Amino acid sequence: MLRTGATPLRQESTVHRRGRSALAALALVPLLLALLGCGGDAAEVPTATKGEVTTIDAEQAAALIESDRDILVIDVRTVDEYRSGHMVGAQNIDAGDAGLWERRTSALDRDQPTIVYCQSGRRSADAAQRLVDAGFTEVYDLGGIQDWFDGGELPVDES
Repeated sequence: MLRTGATPLRQESTVHRRGRSALAALALVPLLLALLGCGGDAAEVPTATKGEVTTIDAEQAAALIESDRDILVIDVRTVDEYRSGHMVGAQNIDAGDAGLWERRTSALDRDQPTIVYCQSGRRSADAAQRLVDAGFTEVYDLGGIQDWFDGGELPVDES
């Protein structure tokens, strides 16, 4: 018997196996990039726990706002504080005015992801808990706006 015919089949089989291994390795690249965060510079979009306040930082807030979700942002400071500078697109609902707070928040969609912030973090923590207690399902507390302002590249409306 002539064995020369067996060698090309064995080589072809080895090449085929190497090709499949290379394709399998390439298929893992997107998964690895997702797990590693493509360098780790981008903040991960946070996930809230229903019935709880989820505390986030400025980078996480930016990632949440830039996601494809419809995010409600509430500035709970006074009107004067709001006018001195606020996140672009934020609604101003002064948490210190109980009547205004009740009227304005009662009309909001309780299932819409909601970010709240204030000047230092005290009022936003209280407001975020009030939203959860009122049945809002996805509430994020950014805390004080200063972290957002210090981000430099994050959008601020000073009008």
